[in-house]
Amino acid sequence: MRNYPTSARRHLRRALLGHHYGGLEYLPGQEYDAAIRETLNAGLSITSPEITGIYEHLADYYNKVGDLSQQRAVLSILFKIVCKPPSDQIESANEKTRRLSIAMKAAQWASEAAESAADMKAARIYLEWIVENSLDLNSTSSDESGLPLDVQQKVVSAGSLKLAPWATPRQIGMTLEQLGHIYSNQNLIDWAVPVYQRALEMLDQDKELSLLERQCRSAILHNNLAECISKWDSNKEALTQALQLATISMQILEKVGPLGTCGECDPITYFNMGAILDKLGQSHEAVSYFKQALARSQHIGFSQGVEKAQRALNKPT
Repeated sequence: MRNYPTSARRHLRRALLGHHYGGLEYLPGQEYDAAIRETLNAGLSITSPEITGIYEHLADYYNKVGDLSQQRAVLSILFKIVCKPPSDQIESANEKTRRLSIAMKAAQWASEAAESAADMKAARIYLEWIVENSLDLNSTSSDESGLPLDVQQKVVSAGSLKLAPWATPRQIGMTLEQLGHIYSNQNLIDWAVPVYQRALEMLDQDKELSLLERQCRSAILHNNLAECISKWDSNKEALTQALQLATISMQILEKVGPLGTCGECDPITYFNMGAILDKLGQSHEAVSYFKQALARSQHIGFSQGVEKAQRALNKPT
């Protein structure tokens, strides 16, 4: 705290006390705002670690108290501060890395808050910004006609994905997975499939994952791909490919351990396997998987999975 001006320290101490220890004497939101004002008045840059650090604390505070609207507003301010280089000074390589590391964190956090608020448009914008600013996509910035490519096209057209110094395989893998989920929900299946495939590529690059985390993430991504491909095209070739991917997911889940180790992925994979088999005309086999999906959903208390499986089983043949 020594880098903060004396006039800001008192407000920051009060804010941290109320934020982390629940002191009722001070309102953390107001105290953080006062600390920001005093720090700026003392001449520190708005992009300084001191100012951006307070904004991160403030966003965390609003997340803790469940004020989604205020959290999103603070993250929007923080992101705007750090997403572009300062116009009044020359930025060193280390300063750029620090700034964009914060921008990535803010964008990831803001996308999650936007999804919680059912604002998929904003969530997608933040996630696409992360991808475009954390992967080396400059070599694929336009198509053969010279027209600019969108983020999804750049990701597909790029060769081996290379990360910027401020990004990690885990961050980008999770971002690509979230982006694929949004594309899928927006029925942009031809966009979701290659983005999920790139997320699998990032999974292979992530050396920090435990074996269990790697297995669960792989099972989820293979299942997501199976679901997308089966939605995208209903011809036998596509459905066979989807079936293979769902089978891979199921095989991974069997290796992982007890039911529920990878959360809801287990019953969802069984349901998707049934749905794919049903489309292939193998209704008897499909029913078997729907029954397993129902039992597995009930076992882990996954109510949405129970409802979907029951609807599939009650569907007229």
